[in-house]
Amino acid sequence: MSGSFVVKVWDKIKTKKMSHIVVTLVSFPLYYLISVLMSVFFKTPVIPVYWFFPIVLILCGLIYGYLEKSLTVRPFPFFFFISTYGIALFNFTSSGAYNSLMFSIVYISLMLLGLSTLRPKGFTFFQFYLIFLEVAFFIIMGREFGSDEKMALPIVLGTFLFFSLLNIYLYSVKKSLKEKVVNLEEFTQRLNELVETMTSEVHNQNKNFKILLSNIDHGFLVIDKEGSVVGETTDVTEKIFMVKPKGKKIKEVLQFDINENKNFDRWLDHVYKGIVPFNDILDLAPKTFTKNQGAVVSLDFRPLYQNNGNNKVDKIICIATDIKNKVHLKKKALKEKTKLFSILAIIDRPLEFLDLVSDAEDIILNYMNSNANNLDIDIVYRHFHTLKAGFGSFKIDDVVRRIHELETYFNQYKEKNKTLHKIPKDLLFLIENINRELSYFIKENRKIIELVNSNLSFSEDFQETLSLKKEVQSFVSNFHRNFILKNIDVYFKRYVPHIEELSARQDKEVIYKINKSNIYVNLEGYRRLFSTLIHIFRNAIDHGIETREERKEKKKKRAATIEINFKDFDNGRFQIIISDDGRGINPTAIRKSASAKVLFKNLDVNSIPAKKVINLIFEPGFSSKDIVTEVSGRGVGMDVIKTEVKKIGGNISVESKVDVGTTFIIDLPKKT
Repeated sequence: MSGSFVVKVWDKIKTKKMSHIVVTLVSFPLYYLISVLMSVFFKTPVIPVYWFFPIVLILCGLIYGYLEKSLTVRPFPFFFFISTYGIALFNFTSSGAYNSLMFSIVYISLMLLGLSTLRPKGFTFFQFYLIFLEVAFFIIMGREFGSDEKMALPIVLGTFLFFSLLNIYLYSVKKSLKEKVVNLEEFTQRLNELVETMTSEVHNQNKNFKILLSNIDHGFLVIDKEGSVVGETTDVTEKIFMVKPKGKKIKEVLQFDINENKNFDRWLDHVYKGIVPFNDILDLAPKTFTKNQGAVVSLDFRPLYQNNGNNKVDKIICIATDIKNKVHLKKKALKEKTKLFSILAIIDRPLEFLDLVSDAEDIILNYMNSNANNLDIDIVYRHFHTLKAGFGSFKIDDVVRRIHELETYFNQYKEKNKTLHKIPKDLLFLIENINRELSYFIKENRKIIELVNSNLSFSEDFQETLSLKKEVQSFVSNFHRNFILKNIDVYFKRYVPHIEELSARQDKEVIYKINKSNIYVNLEGYRRLFSTLIHIFRNAIDHGIETREERKEKKKKRAATIEINFKDFDNGRFQIIISDDGRGINPTAIRKSASAKVLFKNLDVNSIPAKKVINLIFEPGFSSKDIVTEVSGRGVGMDVIKTEVKKIGGNISVESKVDVGTTFIIDLPKKT
């Protein structure tokens, strides 16, 4: 504790620039020690302690004045005073013997004291003054120049020269250090100002960024390795999930059940292990969140990689978008589409529709007003099933749905009874629902029904019906094209970021070219297939496209090309053609790889033509790459594409020429 007190006092002393006084105070015990040593070795008298009391008291008073009263004593006059006292002390208290030798020791001590405090000019003058003072005492006290003086003279002269040079050097070092300290302080000040400015800018940017995020109709969740939500969340995020997600587990926020929780944990584990690239397992992540009442939220996950360049995922961002209105509009659009198809069917088959409505009303009213007993359930079931098929052919889905509910009831009822002794209230309720939906449809489309009904009686109105039919058909066609069908080339734009990422990771320059298409299809029918096509692009970049050095040696263009083309056919089919100008598929490598696999042990691969043998890449577990990388070489992917192509009635084949390139041809039916 006393040590810390001394340190604090010394720090205060240094800040007051009074260290020369304290050092001097400490030097007086040194004087006394010199006196004692001289008495031991040269038999001179020891200086009495009381001689030190006056000067020690003066020094203590100066220290107190410095610390408490802001007293100022400059070093140069102070040293003159203290050195005069010291030399006079040794001269007056000694017997005369060894005075000069004792002076040389005191001289050295005083030089050490003023070495780091006095400037070169003052230090030199101080040296001359001490020598002059000793000479004056030597003359006044009438001492003779003896052996003692002969011994002390070279010591004093050597000290004079050495300490003069040392003082000059130390002063230059001190001056240089002082300048550097000043520069460092200025730099530190500027750095602090810069840090404050940047901190303020970062704070403002974060504030603006948060405001920006709060005004975007998306929620953002940052998920760490443990599956916890970290960082700040916006009001939009909290509104979407109806909870404050920060610090919670993502499975709590998304309200997973047991199976969903297990699946997500496995997915999260694979993501952070990094064995399989993120984009390859992205489809395994949850796509929607519908646990909150009335909520429909799409979920999209994006990786945040570590900064050390090892492509390891550091955190995951979950982007949540409220698509409730979008889903509602989509359902509404589909409902309108169905309604238009119903109108067209009614216009095309008016008599059949009117007969169907008449039969339905008779059957419904018959059972609603019937008190009959012992009705056969199969007969009742058959009556309504026939109506269901009829209304289904006219795309009147709401009536079909209500009849389906009735059929479900009958299926459950038949397990216990074969006959209806009387019509139960719950059955009557279901029949009333059917009647209500049918009445609503007739009321909503009364004008159309009246028009087609009148055409059956008056042939001159038939032209009006045909005109209406054309208008409806045109509207349906435009609606279907604008809201249901999409140009096939639109979907391939989603691969741009994947191709850029893969090519950058392999240090390959790749141009991705999508040629225009006039093929419109319902993309929902191809979604699973298109999600697997990433394997073609991965294999093209990893297997097919050469390194920059290889392409230069082969005199190819520096940038490789992956090109997408489309072909439309009149038979209701179209082709997607994906080609690259890489090294191609080597049939010899395919034969070698196939020969080593158990799957092809009964196949004479050497007898298969080159054009056919390269199509073995679509077989399960096939890979011709020797090294498994994080991009490809695991023998999965191409067989998955073939499986999805076959599921929708398509075919896939590959054509290739070594050092020219590879082309995949995917033949598919149009789904509209």
